[in-house]
Amino acid sequence: MHTIMKDPFRLYFPMGLIFGFWGMLVWILFFFQQMPYPGLNHADLMVMGFYTHFALGFLMTAIPRFTGTQTASQMEIGAGFLLISFSLLCFARFDLFSHWVHVIYFLEICFLIQYFLRRLSKRKSNPPPPFFFLFVGLFCAFTGGLVLLLQEHGLVSPVFNPKAFIYYGWTMAPMLGLGSVLVPKIIGYSQASILPLNHGANADLKKPYIIMGFLSLMFLVSQLGAFWPQVRGFVYLRQIVVTVVLVLFWTIYKMPPNKGYMAKGLWLSAWCLLIGTWFSVIDDAHRIHDIHLYFVGSISLMISCIATRVIVAHGNYPQTDETSSKFLLFAIIFILLAALTRVIAIWTQSYFVHLAVAAGIWILGYLLWTLKYGPKIFSMRDS
Repeated sequence: MHTIMKDPFRLYFPMGLIFGFWGMLVWILFFFQQMPYPGLNHADLMVMGFYTHFALGFLMTAIPRFTGTQTASQMEIGAGFLLISFSLLCFARFDLFSHWVHVIYFLEICFLIQYFLRRLSKRKSNPPPPFFFLFVGLFCAFTGGLVLLLQEHGLVSPVFNPKAFIYYGWTMAPMLGLGSVLVPKIIGYSQASILPLNHGANADLKKPYIIMGFLSLMFLVSQLGAFWPQVRGFVYLRQIVVTVVLVLFWTIYKMPPNKGYMAKGLWLSAWCLLIGTWFSVIDDAHRIHDIHLYFVGSISLMISCIATRVIVAHGNYPQTDETSSKFLLFAIIFILLAALTRVIAIWTQSYFVHLAVAAGIWILGYLLWTLKYGPKIFSMRDS
């Protein structure tokens, strides 16, 4: 229990994997006519299940370290485990309990927000400037979940699209924020951006706080497109923010100095974020297909790489596990291949075949990753 309290990712990462495998398996079951069309089931499994539980693991482990506060308490771990258990039960019978899936998701977001705010109020040091994006992401996750529940009870107009807050705001904003702190370091940029985003002996963070605060505010404004989807300017505003962050703070136009597989995987996932989201905006007729370059090629790939860093660092494993592991290399290749297979599916004569194949390739990639890193989630090597 003490190990999980110190490193909550050891509880949440395995749950994220379960949701991810199930979220992809539904397309294979549908292809073999073993279940009805799983479109909504798949999307919720991957965002409210797979992504959200990995995010909970990342954030509940990282927030105490960024704020200099206590790690998770026994009561918080117990509450988290209870919510996870209910979430698994509801997703197992999504056809009957889809509303309860959304209820549990909303409760998990509320749980994460209170976890963050409690530590923020007792902080010994301020989080780095990009954490403004985390505030925006949590706001989007909360607002989307609340409006969705009100909508299901007929209290909010169905014209609004609260899932846009969840699928885009909740996934993208934390990636832009935490990524601005972590990704350049991992990739190996000595001068990661035009601004010092981390605390240092001589770092003047006033300007970075102002700039990151402004960019995160503009990103939040862009999410209003969920309420006025006919106004295309909102998505272009979002893309301007995404491009500025990736170019100026992640400096993705540079080749990764670190030659390890994980660094290259993160660099490729950043490009999938940029290209996938821009394609979905420019090619509006096929946006639901184009955006999967972001959902699969960016989110799934970035999760596998960042999770690798967390597991290796917290378990005292050798750096070669993230730089030269063939399991990680082939996981990266298969995840990218799954993304491309999904994106081109609409242009083929066998759309649902490609969806099932893409799902199978993704499962294969994450199975390879799990074989290598799954056991390490639950163990630590002696220093």
